[in-house]
Amino acid sequence: MKLDDSLIKKILLDGSYITQDDVSRFTIFSQTHRVSFLEYLVSEHLISFDIFGQAVAEYLKVPYFDLHSQPPAPEVVTIIPEVVAKKFHIVVVDQKKNGFVVATDDPTQDGLSESLASLFPQKKITIVFSLTADIVAVFGAYRKTLETRFINIIKSGNRIAPEILNTVFEDAVGLRASDIHFEPESDAVLVRFRIDGVLRDVGRLSKEYYENILNRIKVQSGAKIDEHYAAQDGAMQYRAG
Repeated sequence: MKLDDSLIKKILLDGSYITQDDVSRFTIFSQTHRVSFLEYLVSEHLISFDIFGQAVAEYLKVPYFDLHSQPPAPEVVTIIPEVVAKKFHIVVVDQKKNGFVVATDDPTQDGLSESLASLFPQKKITIVFSLTADIVAVFGAYRKTLETRFINIIKSGNRIAPEILNTVFEDAVGLRASDIHFEPESDAVLVRFRIDGVLRDVGRLSKEYYENILNRIKVQSGAKIDEHYAAQDGAMQYRAG
């Protein structure tokens, strides 16, 4: 099931979450702005991601589970092998005595029921719908810590600054961070993400790599690499997934 703009419009119109006027206004807006229909609705406060999730779940005739506000513990997530979880975009969100509650962004996909029956024989499986971005964020439970991956990148000796930056960006996107902070200390650089308004420590790396990382950020953002004291504005784009 591909949630493209046409299907999203149908789901939300049929459920009376939006009006035809909202669709018409988006058509005009999209002529000068590159945004998806859902991004437009959220930015205009016509719908929230949570309400959208509920609408899709109603359309699919399954319960909705808000993974963003109720993330399961890592040990629950990893009950399903990583390769299977990422193939079907599935996450265990609750473990009961006689079965499991499993979230997915596509309950209609081929092979899902058979795979779950193989993983959990003789268990009752309840399927619920969750948003794709929230499922991907929960997949962070399968990752090694950011610090461990920094060490592995440095050991490889290949393109250290670009690979460290890509790793940081990948985690930030997966965790839905709004800010990334590189904070140099006496002998290390602390990496922090702002998630849900709170700054959280996510890893450290040796300070000897900081200048190369900083210069790469400046180059990709169109900032001056020889300016070390004045504040600079810049922008870069990063595509993930």
